[in-house]
Amino acid sequence: AQADELRRRGHTVKILTPKVIGFEGRKPRDIIFVGSSAKVRTPIKTSLELGMSLTRDHVAEILEKEQFDVIHVHEPEVPIIGAQIITAASCPVVATFHALFPDTVAGWTIEAIRSQYSKVIYDRLAEITAVTNDAAAFVKERTGRPVN
Repeated sequence: AQADELRRRGHTVKILTPKVIGFEGRKPRDIIFVGSSAKVRTPIKTSLELGMSLTRDHVAEILEKEQFDVIHVHEPEVPIIGAQIITAASCPVVATFHALFPDTVAGWTIEAIRSQYSKVIYDRLAEITAVTNDAAAFVKERTGRPVN
Protein backbone atom coordinates (compact mmCIF):
# COMPACT_ATOMS: atom_id res chain seq x y z
CA ALA A 1 0.00 0.00 0.00
CA GLN A 2 2.80 2.44 0.88
CA ALA A 3 4.69 1.73 -2.34
CA ASP A 4 1.49 2.16 -4.38
CA GLU A 5 0.78 5.52 -2.74
CA LEU A 6 4.31 6.74 -3.36
CA ARG A 7 4.05 5.67 -7.02
CA ARG A 8 0.71 7.50 -7.27
CA ARG A 9 2.54 10.63 -6.08
CA GLY A 10 5.10 10.25 -8.86
CA HIS A 11 7.95 8.51 -7.02
CA THR A 12 9.98 5.58 -8.31
CA VAL A 13 9.80 2.81 -5.70
CA LYS A 14 11.94 -0.29 -5.46
CA ILE A 15 11.57 -2.89 -2.75
CA LEU A 16 14.60 -4.77 -1.47
CA THR A 17 13.52 -8.01 0.16
CA PRO A 18 14.85 -11.49 0.81
CA LYS A 19 13.52 -14.10 -1.57
CA VAL A 20 10.70 -15.95 0.18
CA ILE A 21 11.40 -19.62 0.80
CA GLY A 22 9.79 -21.67 -1.96
CA PHE A 23 9.16 -18.67 -4.24
CA GLU A 24 9.17 -19.63 -7.89
CA GLY A 25 8.07 -17.78 -10.92
CA ARG A 26 8.44 -14.29 -12.18
CA LYS A 27 9.73 -11.61 -9.83
CA PRO A 28 7.17 -8.84 -9.20
CA ARG A 29 7.79 -5.38 -10.67
CA ASP A 30 10.38 -3.24 -8.88
CA ILE A 31 11.37 -6.00 -6.46
CA ILE A 32 15.07 -6.57 -5.85
CA PHE A 33 15.80 -9.85 -4.11
CA VAL A 34 18.65 -9.59 -1.61
CA GLY A 35 20.19 -12.15 0.70
CA SER A 36 18.13 -15.14 1.67
CA SER A 37 15.31 -16.12 4.00
CA ALA A 38 15.36 -18.58 6.86
CA LYS A 39 12.49 -20.14 8.75
CA VAL A 40 12.88 -19.64 12.49
CA ARG A 41 10.88 -21.49 15.13
CA THR A 42 9.96 -19.50 18.23
CA PRO A 43 9.71 -20.70 21.83
CA ILE A 44 5.92 -20.24 21.68
CA LYS A 45 5.54 -22.91 18.98
CA THR A 46 5.15 -20.56 16.03
CA SER A 47 7.56 -19.84 13.23
CA LEU A 48 8.47 -16.90 11.08
CA GLU A 49 10.53 -16.27 8.01
CA LEU A 50 13.38 -13.81 8.48
CA GLY A 51 15.67 -12.10 6.00
CA MET A 52 19.20 -13.23 6.55
CA SER A 53 22.60 -11.86 5.66
CA LEU A 54 23.94 -10.85 2.30
CA THR A 55 27.50 -9.94 1.45
CA ARG A 56 28.85 -6.39 1.78
CA ASP A 57 29.80 -6.49 -1.89
CA HIS A 58 26.21 -7.33 -2.87
CA VAL A 59 24.85 -4.46 -0.74
CA ALA A 60 27.39 -2.02 -2.24
CA GLU A 61 26.60 -3.23 -5.76
CA ILE A 62 22.85 -2.69 -5.31
CA LEU A 63 23.24 0.74 -3.71
CA GLU A 64 25.70 1.87 -6.39
CA LYS A 65 23.48 0.66 -9.22
CA GLU A 66 20.20 2.07 -7.87
CA GLN A 67 21.46 5.43 -6.51
CA PHE A 68 18.53 5.73 -4.09
CA ASP A 69 17.48 9.22 -2.91
CA VAL A 70 16.09 7.76 0.31
CA ILE A 71 15.82 4.28 1.81
CA HIS A 72 13.00 3.16 4.10
CA VAL A 73 13.82 0.10 6.22
CA HIS A 74 11.27 -1.91 8.20
CA GLU A 75 12.48 -3.46 11.45
CA PRO A 76 16.10 -2.46 10.85
CA GLU A 77 17.49 -4.79 13.49
CA VAL A 78 15.59 -7.97 12.61
CA PRO A 79 17.72 -9.71 11.92
CA ILE A 80 20.57 -8.50 9.67
CA ILE A 81 19.71 -7.26 6.17
CA GLY A 82 18.24 -3.92 7.28
CA ALA A 83 21.28 -3.16 9.40
CA GLN A 84 23.62 -4.06 6.53
CA ILE A 85 21.79 -1.72 4.16
CA ILE A 86 21.69 1.11 6.72
CA THR A 87 25.41 0.99 7.43
CA ALA A 88 26.27 0.99 3.71
CA ALA A 89 23.78 3.66 2.57
CA SER A 90 25.01 7.09 1.51
CA CYS A 91 21.50 8.57 1.31
CA PRO A 92 19.06 9.39 4.14
CA VAL A 93 17.48 6.34 5.80
CA VAL A 94 14.06 6.22 7.44
CA ALA A 95 13.38 3.29 9.75
CA THR A 96 10.02 1.97 10.89
CA PHE A 97 9.86 -0.14 14.02
CA HIS A 98 6.94 -2.51 14.50
CA ALA A 99 7.73 -4.48 17.63
CA LEU A 100 9.56 -4.57 20.90
CA PHE A 101 11.29 -7.37 22.71
CA PRO A 102 9.20 -9.21 25.30
CA ASP A 103 9.84 -8.57 28.98
CA THR A 104 11.18 -12.08 29.52
CA VAL A 105 14.56 -13.73 29.98
CA ALA A 106 14.63 -14.46 26.24
CA GLY A 107 13.77 -10.82 25.47
CA TRP A 108 16.47 -9.53 27.82
CA THR A 109 19.01 -11.84 26.20
CA ILE A 110 18.11 -10.61 22.71
CA GLU A 111 18.28 -7.01 23.95
CA ALA A 112 21.75 -7.54 25.44
CA ILE A 113 23.05 -8.90 22.13
CA ARG A 114 21.19 -6.37 19.97
CA SER A 115 22.33 -3.34 21.94
CA GLN A 116 25.95 -4.02 20.97
CA TYR A 117 25.40 -3.00 17.36
CA SER A 118 22.26 -0.83 17.55
CA LYS A 119 24.02 2.47 18.23
CA VAL A 120 25.71 2.35 14.82
CA ILE A 121 22.31 1.79 13.21
CA TYR A 122 20.50 4.49 15.20
CA ASP A 123 23.19 7.10 14.50
CA ARG A 124 22.70 6.69 10.75
CA LEU A 125 18.92 7.14 10.72
CA ALA A 126 17.55 10.40 9.34
CA GLU A 127 14.09 9.66 10.73
CA ILE A 128 12.52 7.08 13.02
CA THR A 129 8.89 5.99 12.86
CA ALA A 130 6.90 3.35 14.72
CA VAL A 131 3.55 1.73 14.08
CA THR A 132 2.55 1.26 17.73
CA ASN A 133 2.92 3.32 20.89
CA ASP A 134 4.84 0.46 22.53
CA ALA A 135 7.33 0.26 19.66
CA ALA A 136 7.72 4.06 19.72
CA ALA A 137 8.43 4.07 23.47
CA PHE A 138 10.90 1.21 23.08
CA VAL A 139 12.89 2.98 20.35
CA LYS A 140 12.71 6.42 21.98
CA GLU A 141 14.07 4.96 25.24
CA ARG A 142 17.03 3.43 23.39
CA THR A 143 17.81 6.34 21.08
CA GLY A 144 16.77 9.42 23.00
CA ARG A 145 15.35 10.68 19.72
CA PRO A 146 11.82 11.66 18.70
CA VAL A 147 9.81 8.90 17.06
CA ASN A 148 7.05 9.74 14.59
